[in-house]
Amino acid sequence: MKMDKLLSDKGFTLLEMILVLSVVCVLLLFGGAIVSKNKTAFIYQMKIIRENITETQIKAVSEKDRKQIQFLSDRVLIDDKILKYPKEMQCSFLGFHFTEKGTISKAGTTTCTMEGITRKMVFQLGSGQSDIR
Repeated sequence: MKMDKLLSDKGFTLLEMILVLSVVCVLLLFGGAIVSKNKTAFIYQMKIIRENITETQIKAVSEKDRKQIQFLSDRVLIDDKILKYPKEMQCSFLGFHFTEKGTISKAGTTTCTMEGITRKMVFQLGSGQSDIR
């Protein structure tokens, strides 16, 4: 009678626990990979924008001309170029220009989001360096 009572107790077997833990591990692995892929694509897009802005700064110096930069919600206007963001990406408004010496007219920060991930692009006074945070 004692043996029957032991086998009929409610609970999980070792096999059931291993199966549940395996499923949880697989879900965490693939879920983390999707977030990581989105984050990588987002940061890559931000770096492309920053490279284009740096090229425009160099152009301002070489052409001895003022170059305008304007971040809008769905695109960034870089002098005579328009860079559209991926449809999932949006940035806050920011406008400034590079002088003919390559310095920035005013410091500023734009906040960009894409699929729940947020990053800031900061433009500093002086040499007009930018940083993604």
